[in-house]
Parts: sequence; C-alpha cells; structure tokens
Amino acid sequence: MSKPGANGLTYAQAGVDIDAGNAMVDAIKPLVRATRRP
Repeated sequence: MSKPGANGLTYAQAGVDIDAGNAMVDAIKPLVRATRRP
C-alpha cells in the first residue's frame, strides 16, 4: 500500500505500520480468546 491517496500521503508517511499492527493482533489473540464465553 504505497500509492498516495487523495491527500498525497502513503500509510507509511502517515505513521501507519501495517506489519506492526498485524504483529500486535497476533500477540493479543490468546488474551482475547481467554475472554470468550461458552
């Protein structure tokens, strides 16, 4: 996702790190799973 949008910014230029976000989701999956109810 490196194409600039209407405002001319890429996700990276706006400070968004997709890989870090995906890593965070993977890290909290066990914690979220522990909150499930039957």
